[in-house]
Amino acid sequence: MEYFPSGNIVDFIKKLKNSNIKHINEEIIVKILFQLLILLKSIDIYNYMTSKTIYFDEHFNVKLLNFSILHNLKKFDIKMCDIGSILIQLCTLNTSKLRDEYIVNNNYYSTQFIDLIEVMLNDTNNIKINADKLLCHPVFLMNTFKLDCGMSVNGCIEILDYRRKLENLRKKEAILKAKEKKLEDVEHALISREKKINLYEKEIKSKLVQAELYLRRCKNSKSLVDKYDIDNSAEYEEIECSDIVETSKKINVDKLEKSCFTRTFSERRVKFKGHSPLKEMDFHRGKSIRKSKLFKDQYTESNKFISGEIGSEKLRDISNTHKPACITKEGYKKKPSLFNEKKFKLRMKTDKTWVVYQSRGQMRIKSRHLIS
Repeated sequence: MEYFPSGNIVDFIKKLKNSNIKHINEEIIVKILFQLLILLKSIDIYNYMTSKTIYFDEHFNVKLLNFSILHNLKKFDIKMCDIGSILIQLCTLNTSKLRDEYIVNNNYYSTQFIDLIEVMLNDTNNIKINADKLLCHPVFLMNTFKLDCGMSVNGCIEILDYRRKLENLRKKEAILKAKEKKLEDVEHALISREKKINLYEKEIKSKLVQAELYLRRCKNSKSLVDKYDIDNSAEYEEIECSDIVETSKKINVDKLEKSCFTRTFSERRVKFKGHSPLKEMDFHRGKSIRKSKLFKDQYTESNKFISGEIGSEKLRDISNTHKPACITKEGYKKKPSLFNEKKFKLRMKTDKTWVVYQSRGQMRIKSRHLIS
C-alpha cells in the first residue's frame, strides 16, 4: 500500500488553518480539479467520493482511494455537484456541511473560476457526460500549462500556449486596424479641409484683384470729371452782383461747349433699306406713275379746262366696263378709287374731244380730233 505523507483534503485544510493561512491559491485548486476530472473520466469508481477519499503525495498530486469490499462490486455514479462541493471546501477552508449559501471571496478568485463553480453546483448529471466540456473551459486552458500536473502533457501545453499567443496577437491586430481606420478618416478630413482652404484663398485673391481694378477705375473717372469741371469753370465770366443780374446774362452762351454724349438706342434714327414699314404702299402692278406726255402749253390748257369747265358741263360716261363707278351727276366730282381707271369724254364747242383719265387719284387729259 502506498504511503501519502500529505494526507487527504481534510488533513490538508486543518494544516492550513493551524498555520493561519486564509486561502489557497486558485492555481493549486485548478490543478486538483484538473487531475480529478481526468481520473473520473478514465476509471470506474466503486466507492463514494468525498474529501476524505482524495489524498496527496509529496508533490501534491492527487491520489484517489478506490477499493471496495470483496462481495460489493457495485459502481457508483459521481455527480458534478459532488465535485463542486469539494471545490467550495477548498476555497472557504471549511469542511462542515454547507447547506444554503456558498460564499467565495471575489478578492482571491477570478470571476471565471467562480462561474465555473456555480455551474458545477447546479449540475446533477453524471460527471463523465460533461467532463470534456469542463476541460475546455478557459480556466483550465489559461492555468494548466503553468503547472506540472504529474502527466506528460508537454505537447498540449505548447499548443495551448501557441493558441493563447495567437489570440493575443489577433486582439492587438484588431485594435491596430481600428486605430488605422481612425487615422485614415482624420487624414481624409484634413485633405478636404486643405482643398477648401485653397479654394477660399483663390476666391479671396480674385476678389481683391477685382476690388483694386474697380478702385482704379473710380479714381480715373473722378479725375476726368474734375478736369472737365475745371475746364468749364474757367470759361464762365465772373459778375459782381449775382442777385440783381438775370440768369440769362450770367452765362456767355457762345463760350459754352456742347456736351459730348451719345444718343441712346431709342433716340437714334432708324434708316430702312428700301421701303419704310411706316408708310402706306400701293401693291398694284402699275407702281410707277407716269407723267403725261403733253407739252407745257397743253398741260396748262387742260388744267384750266378741268378747273373751269368740269363743274358746269354735263359728263357722259363712255366706259362700258365701269359704268356704276363713273360720274353721272352734274357739277359733282367723285374721287375715284386707287385701283380703278375711269375715262370721261367731254365734247366742246370746238372740233376737239377731250378725254379725261382718272387713275390713282390723278387726272390726265388727252386731246384728239373729233371724228364726224
